[in-house]
Amino acid sequence: MERNLPIFVPTGQIQKANNALKITNKILYNGIEQIFNDAFYLLNSKHLQTIEDNYCFQIEFNKDYVEKMNFRFQAKDDNDYRKAIVLFDSVLSIRPYFKNAIYYKCVAKEKLNDKAGAIEDISQYIAFYPQDIKALTKRADLYEAIHEYRLSVEDYDKLIELYPLNSEYYHERANYKFHIDPKSSIPDYNKAIEINPLNIRAYNNRGRTLQAIGDIENANKDFYTAINLSDEKLKNEPNNESLYFYKGWAEDKLELYSDALINFTKAIEINPLHTTSIFSRACTKHTIKDYDGAILDFSNAIEIEPSKPHFYYKRGVAKETINDFIGAIDDYTKVIGLDTKYGQAHFNKGFSKFKLNKFEDAIADFSKVIELDPNNSDAYNKRGVSKALLKKYDDAIVDFSKAIELEPKNSKAHYNRGKIKDNLNKYEDAIADFSNAIALNPEYIIAYFYRGNSKGKLNKFEDAIADFSKAIALNPEYVMAYFNRGISKIELSKFDDAIVDFSKTIELDPEYVRAYSSRGISKFMLKKYEDAIADYSKAIELDPKYANAYHNRNLSKREIGDIAGAEQDLAKYYELIKKQ
Repeated sequence: MERNLPIFVPTGQIQKANNALKITNKILYNGIEQIFNDAFYLLNSKHLQTIEDNYCFQIEFNKDYVEKMNFRFQAKDDNDYRKAIVLFDSVLSIRPYFKNAIYYKCVAKEKLNDKAGAIEDISQYIAFYPQDIKALTKRADLYEAIHEYRLSVEDYDKLIELYPLNSEYYHERANYKFHIDPKSSIPDYNKAIEINPLNIRAYNNRGRTLQAIGDIENANKDFYTAINLSDEKLKNEPNNESLYFYKGWAEDKLELYSDALINFTKAIEINPLHTTSIFSRACTKHTIKDYDGAILDFSNAIEIEPSKPHFYYKRGVAKETINDFIGAIDDYTKVIGLDTKYGQAHFNKGFSKFKLNKFEDAIADFSKVIELDPNNSDAYNKRGVSKALLKKYDDAIVDFSKAIELEPKNSKAHYNRGKIKDNLNKYEDAIADFSNAIALNPEYIIAYFYRGNSKGKLNKFEDAIADFSKAIALNPEYVMAYFNRGISKIELSKFDDAIVDFSKTIELDPEYVRAYSSRGISKFMLKKYEDAIADYSKAIELDPKYANAYHNRNLSKREIGDIAGAEQDLAKYYELIKKQ
């Protein structure tokens, strides 16, 4: 039987081979080798202690080298990225067509958030090497980062032209088309699956798309297919973190949140740096209202990949949900620093400032949203609300009207404009706006309430009562609706009915001062003077500076002959009035 025996090479021959390799490198790279290695080290200085290899040679001749070594392209600080760019430029001054210098200069600029510069570099690369897969996919990603999805699609058009049977290229092109028009992405997902029926990601993303356009049944079929395919592959690849991620992602879409968390966690256990799983687990935790857990996971993802705008954005949303508006603003600001055109970050930042009563600052943020997207109805609406709270009513109406022009079915804008018109005593116009809001949203409780208020101001008390009653039917614990309905009933001299409403108001809110006073008025009108006095006294107990309660109690005391007590209350009434 033959045996494979080791081959012994004399030391002298090994030395000669090494010397030959060095000479070959010198000829090939003509002085750029050390410069490139220094630059590549700086690009990875956060995780490399020193130059550990001949990166110039390895990257050029070993196509799997970068992936195998798992370089994370994180420098210690931005200055190292800038130094790397200078060194890559030095390489290019010697070898203008050295593609790796162009490519990694692009990566350094991307890390500095210089998307335009990165696109310029990778486009130069593609001009020299128009069929380079890595470059075309990188440029497509960069276009996505600046929301130029159509340009991303064009790069994948080229890839598909070169490789028409590559399932993943159809899948990625579909992902970009999803951002333009979800329906337009379906044929590409179909093609991806036709070419490779085992493409799990294509099933997941087609499912997401079908879900977005309302085809839930077929969406769920795709998600279950993704889960089943993942399970099959895991039999042979039990340590493949991506398969656990795909499975968890599908389970999340199916609202199987516990299962999703288990699979995301398994992926993270296999690869603690798998940021996609960490981020997705955070999103699932947010969905199930584990906000602290979500924030922790978002923070871990950010620590690993600090240049991802949507990581900060989602953490900001979680902070906003728990009313940490200052923390949310900080995260949205970081998003905008990474992507100035991230409109939703500007919007949410404005909303958080709004919640902190920083209305002028909120207006500035909503204005930025409008600058980025002039057709954003919600931004006009929110800016209008901010202006209204600053009592800039005319400006607010302009914004609400623009919101309605852009989106006639924006019920909130109709409602908000109605409130301003009510404040300006334009009650008929206000009623028209509230009615439009209700037509668009028949369960818009507060719109019924305010329409009732406007009708009451026009002395249409029966109509007002009908609106308050509708609000109560939708929300049986709506304190102010009971109170205002009671006031309308007083105006119609329905004092017994009014008492019922005020009593319900007090049941729901035992410290509602005006409810006691108004119930006292109703009892007074029914000549129940002792009971009226009791209600006025309770109002005074709750608010000793409530002047009208003293005045009304004075009237009731006179009716029962307590003149001294009446005079005392009247004196107190005048004392309080003078101080007001």
